[in-house]
Amino acid sequence: MNYKLTKWPASNYEINLTVTTEEMAANKNKVLQQFQKDMELKWFRKGEVPLDMVEKNVQPAYLQLALFEEAVHQWTMQVVKENEKIKFIGNIYDLGQEEKEGTITFTYKLDIYPDVDVTNSDREKAKIEAIDSTASEEELQETLKNLQKQYADYQPHDKVEDDTVSKVSFKILNETGAEIDSWSLYLGNEEFDEFSLLKTTFYEKKENEEIQIDYIVEDLPPMLHLKSTEVEWTPTHIKATVSDIKKVKLPEWNEENIQKLFWNEELKTLDELKVKVGEAIWWQKKEALLMQGIETYLQSITSSFGITIPKTLIDEEFKSRIESLKERFWWEEWLKKYYEQVWEEEKAKMHDEIKTAAKSSLEKFFLLRKVIETVKLDVQDADRQTPMAIEQKLYDHFNK
Repeated sequence: MNYKLTKWPASNYEINLTVTTEEMAANKNKVLQQFQKDMELKWFRKGEVPLDMVEKNVQPAYLQLALFEEAVHQWTMQVVKENEKIKFIGNIYDLGQEEKEGTITFTYKLDIYPDVDVTNSDREKAKIEAIDSTASEEELQETLKNLQKQYADYQPHDKVEDDTVSKVSFKILNETGAEIDSWSLYLGNEEFDEFSLLKTTFYEKKENEEIQIDYIVEDLPPMLHLKSTEVEWTPTHIKATVSDIKKVKLPEWNEENIQKLFWNEELKTLDELKVKVGEAIWWQKKEALLMQGIETYLQSITSSFGITIPKTLIDEEFKSRIESLKERFWWEEWLKKYYEQVWEEEKAKMHDEIKTAAKSSLEKFFLLRKVIETVKLDVQDADRQTPMAIEQKLYDHFNK
């Protein structure tokens, strides 16, 4: 056996492996033994058919294919062993073969662990900007307001007013009064503040009161538009009925409520609660801003590096993302049904987008590794197992 390795630009090698017919024949017994394991013939137990009879009962084309597979597998392992400095990964692909008198030459590709090449020094000017994750007064007040809403008390009320939440049933009708569509919504101050029509229409309306609204699309908020586009009749008006009106009573931030709601003896005053809320906001903002800062930094230095992600890694990441997609669709059967509803062109487009995203994600991963190596960042195994630990160390490197 002899071989030739040719480095290709797509993070792979082309391997030309030439094997003699004698070398191929030396593997015949090993290949026949594989067939022997599953073969059953009259008068013989499974797995105990003599090899000469195994050979007679295996189709020649199958035997030849098995010999080819064994030859490629056996000597590829030898190639990998003899070239330990080359970080081969994955399985072979693009396999072809050419038979000449006395020899067979197999040509195929095998991917390697990607290298990141430094192409210029522009990266040395790039930095990760300092971030400030301190909670603003507006963020504090918004969070405190949301907390109040979580612990609010809802009391029955007789009409729609400020600080009420009410269930409203909608029916879209045509000119004959026939129902085209129907649904229900809960409306409160947030909806009234965003859409003035809702407030002027429903404010001070009472329990079970019916309201008629002309169906003029350009005047209506999106939640009142006809949901289905496949209807035979033209909508003319909406009949709305108010029900289940509740007055929203928010808890006051006094010592009794703070201790009651948060089960914290050390937390007593509104100022102390603000400190705790500020710390929580700080952690949330810090992680988001850190991720954003690292992303911006990596984008700014991309032109200083050359990286090619091999087919093997892209395929693996693609499969992983498809599996995640299946989980989102509950079962593989659901994904299959979804695919059946998508045109082939759209399906191919979606797969291309997933592969592009997979490739981009892998490029960022290996670029980050190269940056860590370039700036000689001290990264321990524990850091690799801790989310955002490496990104934090890189940020600290630029913001000492």
